[in-house]
Amino acid sequence: MIGGAILLWIAGRATPGDVTYVLTSYYIIHAYLRDVGMHINNLQRSVNDMEELVAIHGEPIAGIAGRTPMRSRSTSGRPHRVRRT
Repeated sequence: MIGGAILLWIAGRATPGDVTYVLTSYYIIHAYLRDVGMHINNLQRSVNDMEELVAIHGEPIAGIAGRTPMRSRSTSGRPHRVRRT
């Protein structure tokens, strides 16, 4: 696209303003496409992180699976109370 504008300028069919317009348009479009690419990249990373979280959520926690619940340490049958001093 830029090469075509320069060739037209060399042939006398385009002005320096036309070439400037083409260059500016190219850089603006290039910047927008780069931003879209970065947003897509961030979206892909987020989806991958969510997939990992879902996989981790389904796994049992090491050392807890198969254990029986803790019993009360109170020997009197009443729940233990913490005294404030």
